[in-house]
Amino acid sequence: WARVFAAVSPVQEKEILTLASSLMRGRIGPTAFYGGLTEAIASAVGCNRASIWRFTSDARERIICMDLFDTRTRQHRGGETLTREAFTPYFNAIQANILLMATDARHHPATECFNEAYFQPNDIFSLLDVGIDALGKGWGLFCCEHAGAVKAWTDEDAALLRSVGNLCGMAFARLKTG
Repeated sequence: WARVFAAVSPVQEKEILTLASSLMRGRIGPTAFYGGLTEAIASAVGCNRASIWRFTSDARERIICMDLFDTRTRQHRGGETLTREAFTPYFNAIQANILLMATDARHHPATECFNEAYFQPNDIFSLLDVGIDALGKGWGLFCCEHAGAVKAWTDEDAALLRSVGNLCGMAFARLKTG
């Protein structure tokens, strides 16, 4: 695991591994897992909003927010749904490439569709989305957002989310929640 979580502190690595292990062993439920994981991701990546989104079908026409953690308010929320119909450029981008690195999200062709409805009301400037697979099947996405200013995402940020996504994908597949 040291290579997988090289960008994560030993404390964060232990926290993520404990969450995954606890979920897989039935010691915590999905809600506690999602909440703990979004907090760990926000801390590891250095963003002020982190969320987990799940595809509602194999067609990937809709995603639902399982948990969104905002570091500024220390609050969790979820349940929001996004549809391909409302956000076509975004869905086309994540369908074609399960990595979306939009440092200037308000001007990125795949994400500017969120400007009025989401980015402006939430003061979001940057977005990083990385896919979660469960046994080779698209389960959902990790989404990191940065509010208040533009954040330059790094390849290490994306690699960290991919690694966490791989680990979580295995947990979800084992529990048949994906």
